[in-house]
Amino acid sequence: MTMTSRERLRAALGHQEPDRAPLDIGGSYATGINTQAYQSLKTYVGLCSPTRVASQRSDIACVEEAVRAELGVDTYPLLPGIPPGGVVQISADSYRDEWGVIRQRVSGGHYYVASAPLATATASDLDSYPWPDPDDPGWTAGLAEQAQWAQKETDYALVLSLPVGFGHQSQFLRGYENWLADCAANPRILGELMDRVLEVQLQIAGHLLAAVGDLVDVVLYADDMGFQDRPIMSPALFRKLIKPRQKRFLSFVKARTRAKLLYHTCGAVYPLIPGVGPIFWTTDRQK
Repeated sequence: MTMTSRERLRAALGHQEPDRAPLDIGGSYATGINTQAYQSLKTYVGLCSPTRVASQRSDIACVEEAVRAELGVDTYPLLPGIPPGGVVQISADSYRDEWGVIRQRVSGGHYYVASAPLATATASDLDSYPWPDPDDPGWTAGLAEQAQWAQKETDYALVLSLPVGFGHQSQFLRGYENWLADCAANPRILGELMDRVLEVQLQIAGHLLAAVGDLVDVVLYADDMGFQDRPIMSPALFRKLIKPRQKRFLSFVKARTRAKLLYHTCGAVYPLIPGVGPIFWTTDRQK
């Protein structure tokens, strides 16, 4: 029996056998496609149209209906908006985002952090920092209408992407090197920084879920916790610094939607998963 896209994804996530494996390209921030690769794909399928950007930071394209239909994609993305004036373009290849982080684009790649505004901040500096307004209606502008249309007029599974996690966002604000040093030398200020970010993100997520939480099939939360061959911190430090805050955030989400929760992380995080054990990959591992 042929399933609809929504039925197919729900069956797979419900541990039932679908008619085929669900396919997702561009259904979320974590499953997007680079704009240059997407342009090549559109050329291949014979589609001539301007490419819109879903995420400026990651240079991810908005996948169009013609491409979804051509490839048999089963997902439809619902992405947070950005408050008016939240992003300020500095030059053709740099901008300041809604958190105050200045980003510079590398040729052919992402926009990376060029200036971390809290790189030298102390705990007292966090009080005066201009945090984003989580109650700005720009975060949810048009989102409910888009979700209602997609649910009624298509058979796609709807995927809501939440803003990037508190770990990542605190790295952007603090600077990656400083963030790693804080893990070992100054976990107190790092915890305070993550708590400030988490409070803003909880409120933003609350507004997003209030708008579409009863309409979506999957909610994506992304926060990278791994390097190529190991976690970014020890399991003990992860359980102390990250896990309680993740639990708070994910419990908050689960209380506001019956959708499946998709947690994305890059890197080798096996030692952080209960029951898996300390598995490490090395470049000289035996074949």
